[in-house]
Amino acid sequence: MTTAKAIRIALVVVLCLAFPSASDDSPCDQVVEKVRNGTAAGTSDFRPLVELREAIILTLGFGLFAGFVAYIFNLVRKYVFHDQNDLDTAFDAGGQVSVGLTATTIVSQWTWAATLLQSCTVSSKFGISGPFWYAAGASVQIIVFAILSVELKMKAPGAKTYLQVIKARFGAKAHIVYCVFALLTNVLVTTMLMLGGIASMTSLVNGLTTEMAAICLASVIGTYTLIGGLGATFYVSYFNTALIFAVLITILWKVYSDDGSSLQNPLGDVHTVYDLLSCSSGPAGNSEQSYLTFFSTGGLMFGVINIIGNFGAVFCDQSYWQSTVAARPLEGVWGFISGGLTWFAIPFSMATTVGLAYVALSTVNGEALLTIEEVDKGLVAPVVVHRLMGHTGQVIVLLMILMAVMSTGSAEIIAVTSIIVYDILKDYVCMFRKNLSDSACTLCGKRRARIFRQADKCQCGPVSTCKQCKVGVMNGGQFQHWVNVSQSWAYIAAAFLILVPLIQEIVSVRRQYVINKSVACNNEGPDMEEQENNPVGISYIEKTNQDPQPVTIGSVVDTNVGPHQESDGQTLLKKSTTPETGDVHHLEDVL
Repeated sequence: MTTAKAIRIALVVVLCLAFPSASDDSPCDQVVEKVRNGTAAGTSDFRPLVELREAIILTLGFGLFAGFVAYIFNLVRKYVFHDQNDLDTAFDAGGQVSVGLTATTIVSQWTWAATLLQSCTVSSKFGISGPFWYAAGASVQIIVFAILSVELKMKAPGAKTYLQVIKARFGAKAHIVYCVFALLTNVLVTTMLMLGGIASMTSLVNGLTTEMAAICLASVIGTYTLIGGLGATFYVSYFNTALIFAVLITILWKVYSDDGSSLQNPLGDVHTVYDLLSCSSGPAGNSEQSYLTFFSTGGLMFGVINIIGNFGAVFCDQSYWQSTVAARPLEGVWGFISGGLTWFAIPFSMATTVGLAYVALSTVNGEALLTIEEVDKGLVAPVVVHRLMGHTGQVIVLLMILMAVMSTGSAEIIAVTSIIVYDILKDYVCMFRKNLSDSACTLCGKRRARIFRQADKCQCGPVSTCKQCKVGVMNGGQFQHWVNVSQSWAYIAAAFLILVPLIQEIVSVRRQYVINKSVACNNEGPDMEEQENNPVGISYIEKTNQDPQPVTIGSVVDTNVGPHQESDGQTLLKKSTTPETGDVHHLEDVL
């Protein structure tokens, strides 16, 4: 009897385990089923929907627009600001770039294709800690760079590359070593940028080959950079940044603020995303294996690596130094600080939105939308916008990647060119004072060591004596606040980067136009022709003419400058005649 009873109990247990009651569904199953019933049946298969002709038209269209903007920049600098049409102007954009344009350019240069794609990958792997560590780990370098920016402009306002300062301070050997590092950095950054952009474009465009994508990108970037130089990069970067933020805000709205008007979108509000994330099983290194926690060993390790690695990518990259060269000291400092803070919004908001949406969509789908290899390739963002927006989503992601590659690629071209021109050709191929000894002063040519005759000793003083140079897993409410912070940061950064540069540039052009008009009215007469030959704006110590004149620097007269030669003093010492910066700064000659 006891044996038969035990058998009956065992059979009941087996039947209960094999056929569970529908009323015993877990809350997570109910959430997933509710989301599935409220949306149209979707597929996790990702395929390129953008046609080849659409991609070519989009690329060439923005290339023509960028070329037009570069041409407009040349007209503004020539007829409004009266900049000289020489090599220095091409590499410093006139030296008077505003805070807004500097910040916009920094944001555009630091926004690679990897910024948009890899940040989403990190978020899909580590949860909410991924967006923070990605954004914070790459923003601190830009903000710290503001210190170097103001020091460079005060100590060597005429320098076009940071390598020129290294040579003047440490000599030719250190200069050669840093030239190698700088060129390797720019080549690697350009290679990463182009390969990442090409891989993303080929995955989004049907029929686009790697060779065709490379040719299109190189043609577009090279054309407008050749037309406008560094200044065109500033103007084009403004439009690129504005479009990137416009697309970012569109994706933000689609994931967190869409009220269910589209059956294609299974998300649409913060509570739905939170419920789906709560039902997802996170990585083993996260606290309670949750995506809604900052206690993530993998996220922390990624943050440490990201912070350390990006210091070299920023400080050794000439493209950021040339943004310093193009701005006045005060504008450069605030440009880098505001640029670093506003850039934080791009990976932070993009990863918080798209990366977490990928996890939520995978929960709805019942399995991961992508394999581990596809996630590492950066397909998280394309597959999410494809799932939510279809063909339109792939087009706007392609647009974001194209904008990121264009602005950063142009800055890298200018950076490599400036190193070749100023640090290789002018220093080692077409040298000034080729036979000058190491113990002689670069400015006056006299010896700096102890010698018997004081008349033959260098009297150039250092800059210091120059009088003229003076907690646990989040709940629903906490996740709501986190999303609000992400969205607010994106909105504020977008408003700042779109409105401030536009207003400042309009005010600057209008002010210069009024000045030009008043000068023209006050100088009508026989001296008009002479006045026109003296342009308003940046003036240089170098005055080239057919009859060479000695160059005077402080109390030292340089009589060894030929008609087509340029001394290091003429290169590194530049005087600004603008009302804001009337001082003359010298590069300290260290004994």
